[in-house]
Amino acid sequence: MSQNEFRDQIAKYGVFLGRRDTYKRKALLVATLKQEIEPYGYPVKGIADKVRFSKAINIHIGNVDHAQTLVIAHYDQPNRMFFAHGEFDPFYETRHLLPQLFSENVVQIAVLLAAMVSLTLINQVSELWVTLVSLVLFTIVLLYTFVKYPKGLKNRYNFNKNNSSLFAILEFIKNNPKKTNIAFILTDNQCLNHHGDVMVKKMLEENLKKARVIHLDSVGKGSTLQVACKIQNEDLADKVIASYEGSLKTYKRTVESEVANRTSLYFYEKAVSLSVGELRQDDFVVLGPQTPNDTDIDENLIHQMARLLEKIRNQ
Repeated sequence: MSQNEFRDQIAKYGVFLGRRDTYKRKALLVATLKQEIEPYGYPVKGIADKVRFSKAINIHIGNVDHAQTLVIAHYDQPNRMFFAHGEFDPFYETRHLLPQLFSENVVQIAVLLAAMVSLTLINQVSELWVTLVSLVLFTIVLLYTFVKYPKGLKNRYNFNKNNSSLFAILEFIKNNPKKTNIAFILTDNQCLNHHGDVMVKKMLEENLKKARVIHLDSVGKGSTLQVACKIQNEDLADKVIASYEGSLKTYKRTVESEVANRTSLYFYEKAVSLSVGELRQDDFVVLGPQTPNDTDIDENLIHQMARLLEKIRNQ
């Protein structure tokens, strides 16, 4: 991929298609990827699912039913935050719990405050039935806000941190057309309720018993490649590290089950998760996750991640 092509991709997916918070915008992304990828011999299909109040679209690329290696990366917009912070740990995204809770529930908090003030005033000047009717109406409005704004209000500090994984996948596909032993899945709603991961586990139950999963989560900026796995998958992590030939330092991170259960690793039997960031003693962080546009990506790292996927596929 030339430098101009990379800049075009940054503009296309990081800016023009950077917003992925509605079904319509996600469908547009599916159509765009289909047009760009299918000439290289990988079929692209959007898979929709709806469970209660959660609606998700996964994007399947290649023969996901029989591939020996499945590369999985989420593409949705994660939780909205009103208070920006400049880093996060892929296994402890909720370390800023109070700002996250406020950001996700700001509408509900506003409704509750309005209800408390209004009901106090109404109770002082009106009959009991007026208070009860008002209480019912506020309850209906509150329930509606949970359906309408499950992630909170839109704001300029939306997370956008995984276009780097999409770019690594696109570069691999363009350098390795028509490969059948590797396939890709872009998952939806990872940062809300892992709906996309649930869909993958349900639809590909048989293949997941045999295939190895390479989960990509923010691979575009930093000096350290973290290869994280559950204890039973340390051998796979060692093979991935041995296959890497780039400029990054490598760091194997073995996570306990209770930690893995909060991430996509929970859903896959044989999997490792790759992230690029900074290692500070034993504290690994991804830098700059909160930005209106996901454009701060190192092109050289994308080349390295694509080559690593080639090495893994050939093992």
